[in-house]
Amino acid sequence: MDERLMNAMLELDDRHWWYRGRRRIIRAELDRLPLRPGARVLDAGCGSGRTMVDLRRYGEVVGIELSEDAAEIARERDCGEVVIGRIEQLPFEDGTFDLITCLDVIEHTPDDRAALRHKLLAD
Repeated sequence: MDERLMNAMLELDDRHWWYRGRRRIIRAELDRLPLRPGARVLDAGCGSGRTMVDLRRYGEVVGIELSEDAAEIARERDCGEVVIGRIEQLPFEDGTFDLITCLDVIEHTPDDRAALRHKLLAD
């Protein structure tokens, strides 16, 4: 990700109306899910890790991010493990996670079908 774009996004992430509203909508939807306590959560395309902060309330969070710069910022938030990688080639076993978020990411992948093909959700 372009460094200027990343810095602008980080500056606005906590206070801009779009991001605050988006977080409220995501939380309202996730609160409706029957997740077990301590669920295993993947944030695919975690960016700067801001969503990982909110996902901690649902369980143990792992993020995967293509950008090494963004992943480093996400790691600094200390919300869970952050792995460098592509969502089309996830380095996790099938059935690893109880919840997967992939927000504002799939439309930027060269092969959206490959990104959605994984069977990482636990039964």
